[in-house]
Amino acid sequence: MISVAPVVLFVYNRPLHTKQTLESLKHSNLAAKSKLYIYSDGAKTHNDEKAVNEVRDYLRSINEFYDIVIRQREENYGLAKSVIEGISEILEKNDRVIVLEDDIVTSPKFLEFMNNSLEFYKEISSVYSISGYSFPIEIPPKYDQDIYFLRRSSSWGWATWKERWEQALWDNSFYKKKISDNITRKNFNIGGSDLTPMLVKQVNNKIDSWAIRWAFTHYLNNGNCVFPVKSLVKNIGTDATGTNFDRKTSRYNVELDESDKEIKLSNMVQINSDIERQVRKIVRPGIITRIKNNLLSLLGTS
Repeated sequence: MISVAPVVLFVYNRPLHTKQTLESLKHSNLAAKSKLYIYSDGAKTHNDEKAVNEVRDYLRSINEFYDIVIRQREENYGLAKSVIEGISEILEKNDRVIVLEDDIVTSPKFLEFMNNSLEFYKEISSVYSISGYSFPIEIPPKYDQDIYFLRRSSSWGWATWKERWEQALWDNSFYKKKISDNITRKNFNIGGSDLTPMLVKQVNNKIDSWAIRWAFTHYLNNGNCVFPVKSLVKNIGTDATGTNFDRKTSRYNVELDESDKEIKLSNMVQINSDIERQVRKIVRPGIITRIKNNLLSLLGTS
C-alpha cells in the first residue's frame, strides 16, 4: 500500500480556470484518499478583489477529497512567495507533496502516477521531481518506456520529496554569483536554451520565478525529472490570463492521456538524446526573444 501524498493547490483570481482544475482533479483516482491544501492569495489591487472572492466562494463548495484545508492570504504574496512558503509549510509535516496551480487540468490517472512515482523513485537520489506534464514530442519508434527523463523540471502538475526541496536556495545573491560563470550558463542550458535567460532575468529582478530557481537546483545536484510519455496534464493558462504567459500560445498544447493503460516505471535513469533534442527545440525562444535575452546577458548580472 503506497503512501498517499498531500496535494497543494495555489489559486488567485481566475474562477473559471480554478473550477476546471478542481473538476478534473476530483475525478482523479485517489482523490477521495488525498488531503488537499489550497492556498488562496490575497488581492493585489482593489480591482482583483471580486475575482478573488469568487474563487473563494467556489472553493467552499468542493468536498470530494479526503480532507480539504483552505488557507486564505490576507495580503498578496505573489506566485513565487506563495509557492515557496506553501510547499515548505506542507513539507514540515510530510515527506512528499504533489503541487498544482489554478490552470492545470489533469487526467484521471494523474494522482495515481504521481503517488506511484514518489514511492518508486524516493530512494533514487538522481531523481529530484516528477512531472505530470509531457511535452508534445514524437516518441522515437524504438523507445519502449512509458516514462522519460530530462535535465529540467516542470512546474505544471509536479511532485517532489522533502529532502530534495530543502536543497533549494531562494536568495537571488546565490544565483547571481553562480550565473556569472560562462561555463555554468552553458551547462545549465543543456536542459534547454530558455533556462539561462530566465535565471538571468530572475537575478536582475525582471521576473519573480520560484520555478527557475527550482530548475537550477536540479542542475546543481545533477538531478533529473521524470515525465510520462503521454501527458497527464494540460495547461489551460497559456491564454494570457496568468503570470507566466503574457500572450496566447499553442506551443505546449497536448492531449490528455485518459486511457486505462498502466504507466510502467523504470529505475534506469538515462536521458534519451532524441527526446531531449525535441524538447530543446520546443522550449527554444523565438528570434526576437533570443535577441533580447542576449542583450540582457551582455548587460551582465550586476
